[in-house]
Amino acid sequence: EDVNCILTDWRSGSSGLYTDAVNNVRIVGAELAYLVGLLEKEYGYSPAKVHFIGHSLGAHAAGEAGRRKPGIGRITGTE
Repeated sequence: EDVNCILTDWRSGSSGLYTDAVNNVRIVGAELAYLVGLLEKEYGYSPAKVHFIGHSLGAHAAGEAGRRKPGIGRITGTE
């Protein structure tokens, strides 16, 4: 199967004070949703083909992206 994998490195946003990292979840989710929208608009890529996988707070960021961009195919959260 031909796939593309995009890694979001948000170490600088997820480290430090936990309260700051939690607040950054919304920002990361918004940026991920923006990226999917851009891929859809510019390349005709269907959000239904997107699978977000997030670990710990990254799972919350994936969920936030899904909330902001309806139609995401799958969201997996791990701990």
